[in-house]
Amino acid sequence: MNINWNKQPLGLQSDRDLAENLGVSKDRVRRERIKRDIKPYQPRYRINWTKQPLGKVSDAQLADKLGISTTTVMRARVQRGIDPYRVRQLVEWDNMPLGSAPDTELAHILEIPVERVRNARHRRGIAPARVKRF
Repeated sequence: MNINWNKQPLGLQSDRDLAENLGVSKDRVRRERIKRDIKPYQPRYRINWTKQPLGKVSDAQLADKLGISTTTVMRARVQRGIDPYRVRQLVEWDNMPLGSAPDTELAHILEIPVERVRNARHRRGIAPARVKRF
């Protein structure tokens, strides 16, 4: 692919967005921007981080909403000592068919890692479900 870099909006949009539009790596865009002594894209507005839901939503989700990189959001969160957002689904394990249904099936239904199902089953001393083979 032959790209005329002098006609690209280097520094006028994020390297990530431009790379995605051109179908090249972000590093390639960055190198071409630096080679031409062009500063990285800066949003035209300042973000008031104290008003942002840092740690209450994922960094990627907030970055998408603000139109900035996930790394920028992560740095702002880390600088403020805020832990990352973690989805922690509370499961009433005693009401689950542990040992009756395969761990993988329950994990899929609950949309959680299979290890969480396996650990819950082990803590309760329940044997794994027996899979019928024909």
